[in-house]
Amino acid sequence: MSDAPIVLGLNRTQDASACLMRGAQLLWAIQKERLTRRKHHWGALGDVRDFYRPRLPWPERPVDILVECYSSDAELARLPQHERELAEAALLAPAWRRARLSHHLAHAYSAFPPSPFQEAAVMIVDGQGSPVAELTERWDGAAAAPRDWREVSSFYRADRERIDCVGKQLWDRDDARLVGLGMFYFLLTQAIFPGEGNEGKVMGLAPHGRAGALGMPALGVDGASVTIPARWRPLAQERARFRYAA
Repeated sequence: MSDAPIVLGLNRTQDASACLMRGAQLLWAIQKERLTRRKHHWGALGDVRDFYRPRLPWPERPVDILVECYSSDAELARLPQHERELAEAALLAPAWRRARLSHHLAHAYSAFPPSPFQEAAVMIVDGQGSPVAELTERWDGAAAAPRDWREVSSFYRADRERIDCVGKQLWDRDDARLVGLGMFYFLLTQAIFPGEGNEGKVMGLAPHGRAGALGMPALGVDGASVTIPARWRPLAQERARFRYAA
């Protein structure tokens, strides 16, 4: 029997998923939506008990390392309940270890390691990720930032040995002043498509559009920071005007 560690990865929140590895060997990886048949199904207490444990193949050995990712929602506050669920499922080895990844760092690890590149610059563009207080990577700007501000874009230098954060744009959580390219796509998506998780459709349609069709100002770009001119906010709220298949 291989003595390579059994590693369980759990994305606890948006587009919930699980992955099991034996050392560098992938045993399985699946999104929760494939088990529940509900697109973009969020993570919740009971996922391990109700979906992953009974419906997926597990090795005889328990899990040695647990890798978790949370987003900007309140699920992290339920950490004790999640730990009890894992204990009740008898999944963890007595001396198990944990690694927790903040949201954008998890995006970076999902993008670079499977790529064919030996080194790369990695840019993560998101609606919003983890609060500064929950960042798990080293970033020089974190010490001076308010703990409740959230990452909206992150920039990394990556090679096959490490992934280092070189910059971030943060949002102060002021709903009257939204920032970031990811949040801009979120606003447009909500105007066009109902529900959640449709930003990819807007990105796919973007090359077919005309940039000046509505006479709106361009986004503000200053280095790594993107701001959204105030005129876009009321326009994005005209959902009856833009709603697809309304």
